[in-house]
Amino acid sequence: MGNKKIYAGICAISIGLIFFSAKDLWNFAHFERYRLIFQYLPQDTILLRHKFSIALRAAMLITAVGVLFRKELFRRLMIGIFSFTIITIYWKHPLGCYRHIFKGMAESGLIQSSLLRLSDTFSWIMMISCYAIDISVAAGLIYFFTRPVVKSQFN
Repeated sequence: MGNKKIYAGICAISIGLIFFSAKDLWNFAHFERYRLIFQYLPQDTILLRHKFSIALRAAMLITAVGVLFRKELFRRLMIGIFSFTIITIYWKHPLGCYRHIFKGMAESGLIQSSLLRLSDTFSWIMMISCYAIDISVAAGLIYFFTRPVVKSQFN
């Protein structure tokens, strides 16, 4: 009975990662939106970051499919990708991005311009929230995929 639950967990995680990776790839296909979020960076940096983001999501998509078929190589790659996520969390969610988004929301009238004085506080809260979510998910999945009972499901 336990192995069926583990197998179901592996399938659910893989399907979720396939879905979110495909969604991210679709979103990243719209470069103008990506450039708008990171427009405070130099153009060359935005292009490099964009290409790397696409490559990482494509790697995650391929890895999630490999994990779905319970291939050991892909289990290890999954652990590596999530370790990389934790190590490079600031690169993924830089504070400047949230400051820029908040300022843009105020300029476009989505929030009251009087709230701009709180932009640093809100930016820090948004960044820390994203850090907490990404690190928690990554650490949880690393823990899951390194458990002996889960490792035994892969060949």
